[in-house]
Amino acid sequence: MPPRKPDADDDLFDDEHDDNFDSAEQDDLDDEFDLFDDDDRVGRLPADEPYGDDNPIFADPNESLPPDRARSRRAMLGVPELDDEDEAPYSPTRAVQDAIIEQVNDLLEDEWEWDSAAEKAYEALVIDPTYGRAANALLRCYLTHHALREMQHALIKLFNPNDEERFNQRQRIAAYSYRVLSRADFWLHWDEGVPLELADVKGTIEAGQHALRRAYFSGEERDLQEARATFKTALDRAADRSGLMWYLARLYADKGYFADSAALLGALIAAVPNHANALRLHAEMLWWRDHSWQIPWIH
Repeated sequence: MPPRKPDADDDLFDDEHDDNFDSAEQDDLDDEFDLFDDDDRVGRLPADEPYGDDNPIFADPNESLPPDRARSRRAMLGVPELDDEDEAPYSPTRAVQDAIIEQVNDLLEDEWEWDSAAEKAYEALVIDPTYGRAANALLRCYLTHHALREMQHALIKLFNPNDEERFNQRQRIAAYSYRVLSRADFWLHWDEGVPLELADVKGTIEAGQHALRRAYFSGEERDLQEARATFKTALDRAADRSGLMWYLARLYADKGYFADSAALLGALIAAVPNHANALRLHAEMLWWRDHSWQIPWIH
């Protein structure tokens, strides 16, 4: 299944800097941007990397992270845990996740099923987003040759791969990639328009939206800070605080600000633990926040 196309009014398609290529130009770009011509960029999963004292890649850069996140990052990179004897007993939660991951592995026997396999991997992540094996399962879906090829052709129509100086291009590629790869139902009818139930803070939300769009297209940190401050003001004043948090979490996710979205969702889930959509988006945001740097077409 090819990547889902965003809605026609998505900002991603309104970028005045998007490039259009005729067939000859696209053939030339295909040759220059072919992911499969570069052995350093494709076909190497994290668990394939060597480890040991002679390889500084596994010097732990995550010592300041919470234990669960540090453990998840090490598992993602294939680094063995040295204190296995001290770990908690194998839990029913892990058993359920591992059963789903086996379904992912079965689907990936046919690489054309990478999209269905990725959806299964998200099911495992929702149960516990800190589980490194589930995170690695999703990455393997996105590193199949068919996934890489489909995303290559989708991206080349919108972004010039040779223009590293284009304003905030990496941010916009990450945002676009997330939106076309997510299959969560709450994106089917996404509209940035302020919902009626948030009318009491509509003006403040719209001011924050303008600042966020400037940050998205320009990459200016001051615009992002302005958006955050404006949205905080709206949260302090909104009658439906949980509804606003859910709206803003999707707004941040849509623009590729995964860390901001994850932070809002963590607070929302603490207030509304059974919010199924928030749990799903939270799992997605944690993965994209922590692991999108390993997707070749983004970096």
